[in-house]
Amino acid sequence: MVLKYGALIVDALVEYKQPVFVYIPPHAELRGGAWVVVDSTVNANVMEMYAANGARGGVLEANGAASIKFRNKDLLKTAHRLDPVLMELDAKLSACTEEGGDRRNISAALAERETRVIGVYRQVAVQFADLHDTPGRMEARGAVRKVVPWTESRSFFFWRLRRRLAEFDLRRQAGSIKGHMEQLRFGRVSTQVSELASASPEAVVEGLLSAKGGLSKSARQALLERLSSSS
Repeated sequence: MVLKYGALIVDALVEYKQPVFVYIPPHAELRGGAWVVVDSTVNANVMEMYAANGARGGVLEANGAASIKFRNKDLLKTAHRLDPVLMELDAKLSACTEEGGDRRNISAALAERETRVIGVYRQVAVQFADLHDTPGRMEARGAVRKVVPWTESRSFFFWRLRRRLAEFDLRRQAGSIKGHMEQLRFGRVSTQVSELASASPEAVVEGLLSAKGGLSKSARQALLERLSSSS
């Protein structure tokens, strides 16, 4: 049901023609399917996403992202590179060339140390993944348009909505003007051809024959039908 209604929301947003603002308030998180449904890329012409300081957002939660990006083997590799105890044990193990009790003791100490530190490194990985979901990082990646503090949100969205409505209205006016200009251009060309036909009918005939070769099959058919009906 979640997928069903999520798809309906996406379909509605794709067809929407008015400004849409998505705002993640402080201490709120937008994750998973909810993020996908209201992502501004669904309809970038009308949708804008913003976040407050302290908000979080992303398809995956920090725990999920960390478990994918940092597997246990990656965490252990990092621990062996940074933990001084593991580094010392690795050096001892490398220096111990003969199989025996010392090598087994060092290997056991390594395993015990790995068990003790891997939880800490996993927490660090989660915190690192969480840093990618902060408002500043989301803005840097282009996931949100701007970080808007909660205390300024009412004023910001009031003026932002007024501007977007004015932009939409100007866009509609420009579209109507473009259509009107096309009509004027069509009428002007028609008048010029009529004037040329009165002055030099032979030139008009030659021009039509020359233009006929560059027309599509349907356009040539329409031209012949118009000429036949007018005669």
